[in-house]
Amino acid sequence: MKCIVDFWKIENALKETAYDYLKTVIEAHGGKFSWVNENGDFRTDISAPIVAAFLDCGPTDMKIRSLSVEKGVITCEAEDNEFGQVSELEISEIVSAGQIQSLIEAIPELKN
Repeated sequence: MKCIVDFWKIENALKETAYDYLKTVIEAHGGKFSWVNENGDFRTDISAPIVAAFLDCGPTDMKIRSLSVEKGVITCEAEDNEFGQVSELEISEIVSAGQIQSLIEAIPELKN
Protein backbone atom coordinates (compact mmCIF):
# COMPACT_ATOMS: atom_id res chain seq x y z
CA MET A 1 0.00 0.00 0.00
CA LYS A 2 1.29 3.41 -0.97
CA CYS A 3 0.75 6.22 1.49
CA ILE A 4 0.27 9.63 -0.07
CA VAL A 5 0.61 12.76 2.01
CA ASP A 6 -0.60 15.99 0.43
CA PHE A 7 2.05 18.36 1.75
CA TRP A 8 0.80 21.15 -0.53
CA LYS A 9 -2.58 20.99 1.23
CA ILE A 10 -0.89 20.92 4.65
CA GLU A 11 1.32 23.92 3.79
CA ASN A 12 -1.69 25.90 2.54
CA ALA A 13 -3.56 25.19 5.78
CA LEU A 14 -0.53 26.34 7.78
CA LYS A 15 -0.29 29.51 5.67
CA GLU A 16 -3.96 30.34 6.26
CA THR A 17 -3.46 29.97 10.01
CA ALA A 18 -0.31 32.11 9.84
CA TYR A 19 -2.16 34.81 7.83
CA ASP A 20 -4.89 34.94 10.47
CA TYR A 21 -2.36 35.29 13.27
CA LEU A 22 -0.40 37.93 11.34
CA LYS A 23 -3.61 39.93 10.83
CA THR A 24 -4.25 39.82 14.58
CA VAL A 25 -0.73 41.04 15.36
CA ILE A 26 -0.94 43.90 12.83
CA GLU A 27 -4.39 44.92 14.07
CA ALA A 28 -3.03 45.00 17.64
CA HIS A 29 -0.57 47.63 16.38
CA GLY A 30 -3.38 49.82 15.07
CA GLY A 31 -3.78 48.15 11.68
CA LYS A 32 -0.28 48.76 10.40
CA PHE A 33 3.35 48.27 11.25
CA SER A 34 6.36 49.77 9.50
CA TRP A 35 10.06 49.03 9.54
CA VAL A 36 10.76 52.38 7.86
CA ASN A 37 10.72 55.84 9.41
CA GLU A 38 8.90 58.95 8.19
CA ASN A 39 11.78 59.64 5.73
CA GLY A 40 11.37 56.21 4.11
CA ASP A 41 14.63 54.90 5.57
CA PHE A 42 14.80 51.63 7.45
CA ARG A 43 14.60 52.10 11.21
CA THR A 44 17.73 51.41 13.23
CA ASP A 45 15.97 50.26 16.41
CA ILE A 46 14.55 47.04 14.87
CA SER A 47 15.57 44.79 12.00
CA ALA A 48 13.32 44.47 8.98
CA PRO A 49 12.57 40.87 8.05
CA ILE A 50 13.68 39.40 4.74
CA VAL A 51 11.42 36.78 3.19
CA ALA A 52 11.59 34.61 0.09
CA ALA A 53 8.85 35.31 -2.42
CA PHE A 54 7.80 33.69 -5.69
CA LEU A 55 7.46 36.54 -8.20
CA ASP A 56 7.03 36.58 -11.98
CA CYS A 57 10.80 36.89 -12.31
CA GLY A 58 11.31 33.85 -10.06
CA PRO A 59 12.25 33.40 -6.40
CA THR A 60 13.36 36.70 -4.84
CA ASP A 61 14.46 37.82 -1.39
CA MET A 62 12.32 40.75 -0.28
CA LYS A 63 13.01 43.06 2.66
CA ILE A 64 9.70 44.00 4.24
CA ARG A 65 9.07 47.74 4.63
CA SER A 66 5.55 47.72 6.07
CA LEU A 67 2.44 45.64 6.67
CA SER A 68 -1.14 46.80 7.05
CA VAL A 69 -4.60 45.30 7.30
CA GLU A 70 -7.56 46.96 5.65
CA LYS A 71 -10.97 45.28 5.44
CA GLY A 72 -9.37 42.00 6.46
CA VAL A 73 -6.73 42.06 3.69
CA ILE A 74 -3.02 42.18 4.45
CA THR A 75 -1.06 44.67 2.36
CA CYS A 76 2.71 44.37 2.24
CA GLU A 77 5.23 46.89 0.94
CA ALA A 78 8.62 45.32 0.27
CA GLU A 79 11.97 46.08 -1.29
CA ASP A 80 13.94 43.73 -3.51
CA ASN A 81 16.89 42.80 -1.30
CA GLU A 82 19.32 42.80 -4.24
CA PHE A 83 18.31 45.88 -6.26
CA GLY A 84 16.30 47.94 -3.74
CA GLN A 85 13.20 48.30 -5.94
CA VAL A 86 10.13 49.02 -3.77
CA SER A 87 6.86 47.32 -4.68
CA GLU A 88 3.69 45.92 -3.21
CA LEU A 89 4.07 42.25 -2.38
CA GLU A 90 1.05 39.97 -2.32
CA ILE A 91 1.12 38.10 0.98
CA SER A 92 0.36 34.89 -0.95
CA GLU A 93 3.64 35.31 -2.88
CA ILE A 94 5.61 34.64 0.29
CA VAL A 95 7.03 31.14 0.02
CA SER A 96 5.96 29.40 3.22
CA ALA A 97 4.20 29.54 6.56
CA GLY A 98 7.65 29.66 8.14
CA GLN A 99 8.36 32.90 6.27
CA ILE A 100 5.06 34.36 7.53
CA GLN A 101 6.15 33.34 11.04
CA SER A 102 9.34 35.37 10.58
CA LEU A 103 7.15 38.44 9.89
CA ILE A 104 5.16 37.81 13.06
CA GLU A 105 8.33 37.42 15.11
CA ALA A 106 9.84 40.62 13.65
CA ILE A 107 6.99 42.76 14.97
CA PRO A 108 7.84 43.81 18.53
CA GLU A 109 5.49 43.09 21.40
CA LEU A 110 3.26 45.92 22.50
CA LYS A 111 4.34 47.59 25.71
CA ASN A 112 1.69 48.31 28.32
